[in-house]
Amino acid sequence: MHVSSNEILTLLLSISIMLIVAKFFSELFIRFKMPAVICATHPQGLDFDAPDGKPAKVIFMVITPQYDNDVQIFIISKLAQLCSNPNVVLQILNAKNNNEFIAILKTTSHIMAMEGYGTFTHN
Repeated sequence: MHVSSNEILTLLLSISIMLIVAKFFSELFIRFKMPAVICATHPQGLDFDAPDGKPAKVIFMVITPQYDNDVQIFIISKLAQLCSNPNVVLQILNAKNNNEFIAILKTTSHIMAMEGYGTFTHN
């Protein structure tokens, strides 16, 4: 796959913005001892050298408090369960705003709980 210089610049800019946001949120959420999840979408997808060879269209950044070793793995496993369903990924990509995106996550996690996958609640 050939990657243009514009795509590389866009990716670097996106990563830079995510790092700035991560620093801000990590300080904020570590102080308040709560995890945060930031999601970005890219309709064409970005090459992250995935095992299946497909570009990533939905990218999550998980920020967790330093003291909680299990919460990041818990959150990532739930996000992986959600995104293993192509219909959920399509809904996320088509979400028009944050409220619609959150509604998709809530609805999907509720359905998963009914099917025995568990919920996003973490104690």
